[in-house]
Amino acid sequence: MSVMLLSRYSNKRSSALSIKKRSASSTALQKLAYHTSRYATLEPISEATTPAVPKSKSMSSIDEPVDEVIPNTLMTVELVKQKHHKDIQLPSLPNLPATIDNNAFPLIEKKLDLCCTLCDFTDTDVDRSAKSIKTQTLKELMNVFDSPTVVKNVSDSLLDSFFKMIKINLNRGLPSIPKKYLFYDDEPMMVDIAWAHLSNVYQLISKYQQINPRDKRFDHDYLNLMYSLLHAPDINERDFIVSFFTLYLETFPDQENSVLEKLSNILVGYRDKVYDPFCVIPCLRIFQTRFKLKTEIDQNHLKFFYKAILPLHNAKHIFSYYNLLSDIMSFLISLDNELSMKIFFIVLKSWPEARPSKQILFINMINFIIERVPPEKFEKVAKPLFSLYARCSQNCHYKVVDASFQIWGNVTILPMILDNTRIIYPIVYPWFNKTMKEHWSNRTQNAALNTLKSMHDTDPFMFDELSQNQNQKKGAPPPIDPKAAQLHKNWALVARSAAKVDKNVNLARILAEIQIKFNTVSSADKSTPAKKKPNNPPPQHQSTPPAIVSPVVRGRMF
Repeated sequence: MSVMLLSRYSNKRSSALSIKKRSASSTALQKLAYHTSRYATLEPISEATTPAVPKSKSMSSIDEPVDEVIPNTLMTVELVKQKHHKDIQLPSLPNLPATIDNNAFPLIEKKLDLCCTLCDFTDTDVDRSAKSIKTQTLKELMNVFDSPTVVKNVSDSLLDSFFKMIKINLNRGLPSIPKKYLFYDDEPMMVDIAWAHLSNVYQLISKYQQINPRDKRFDHDYLNLMYSLLHAPDINERDFIVSFFTLYLETFPDQENSVLEKLSNILVGYRDKVYDPFCVIPCLRIFQTRFKLKTEIDQNHLKFFYKAILPLHNAKHIFSYYNLLSDIMSFLISLDNELSMKIFFIVLKSWPEARPSKQILFINMINFIIERVPPEKFEKVAKPLFSLYARCSQNCHYKVVDASFQIWGNVTILPMILDNTRIIYPIVYPWFNKTMKEHWSNRTQNAALNTLKSMHDTDPFMFDELSQNQNQKKGAPPPIDPKAAQLHKNWALVARSAAKVDKNVNLARILAEIQIKFNTVSSADKSTPAKKKPNNPPPQHQSTPPAIVSPVVRGRMF
């Protein structure tokens, strides 16, 4: 910039804008720099040597980029490619006969002992022979314990060996999931690294339970094992656990309270961040199954609902189990619609203030609950409900605003709004009008305008009354105090000067605080009437406290 200014002076006299003296030797260079700085010259682009590939051949219009490094599902244990032990050698036993009788029981005993061996699935290159033999053996045993005739003739010692094999394979110890996978709102999709064998084991015990659900071996220890497996990361494994508890409670209905009490404690542990989110979905599915067996409100079920299930609405991973939670709420409200009022106020207290995605979910949940509120009770929830939606209309995130406007198109709630326009319209009209005029998003402004039109069509008399009242309140702008304006400007200049000296000063925050302070003072001055000064002069010898002097900024260029 200085070179361009200097080149405009033909004499050698220094200018007020000069930062250095010109010399005759540098004049030509400066002129050259002046001309070349105005016209940028670029090198010509070389012609392409490879022929252009048609778009249809290179990429399909419907294809989306997929990162091959990120898998769709995660393994519970990271795979390794190094052998840290010798390969397990399993004996090759003869196949079971087509007809199972007492002579085949010793061979079945040996095969059960063989299946007690746990193979290493952390490396795909180790224990290959053992994995193949164990898989084939589990499939053979599946054919044995799938037959009710064979199961009835099996001895107790053989059944003990069978349950021993089941417990060894299931009680292998759940791996700890890294916290980085639990950071997001959705539950991560995990696959157990040993699912190739575990799936066969679960099918074995599931088929046996269907044949003999009252086996004494489904005791307290076995139930504790099932409770621990509710925390399994693999959703397929948790599905088998849900099936077990469903059949177990159908067989032993007297155990329902103890089982549901244990499940509710697990949900409370998740809410208190003791457990990972994997236990929530199976527990809710079991509760859902048991609740739907009733045709009237069960007080024990209601106790579990308020204690463990409903508090999950403000937990972190609600996106994973929202459908289950809403289905349970819908069923209980269908039995007693008075519950919708209590559920609404509980949900309203947990409104998320800083999470747009969660705010949208809460709006959908609240609308879902309001649809089930009795019309005669709607007046009690109208004021807190639409006070919330009025604040949502000023949200910076346009999706939150759009979600809050959806209630005006809900055919179930709209008749109840029509009956309570005297309460609702004065609350929302100023906010919606401000959103229509001042929101940054044109889409949101149009949505606010459409909502106001819908309000006008619903109750035009109330809408026109509010519009006239607002127009009457509009008057001339209040006069600006020149002293206060100058004082405001001086403080702003002091803040800018401090920011130039100290780089750690947050200038934007300080200017915002100054703006808020002066707005508060000005509004307080308007609302407080002026007081007359006392006629009595102050005493001569009275000490006065130090006064705060406003900054005086002199005309100086920083």
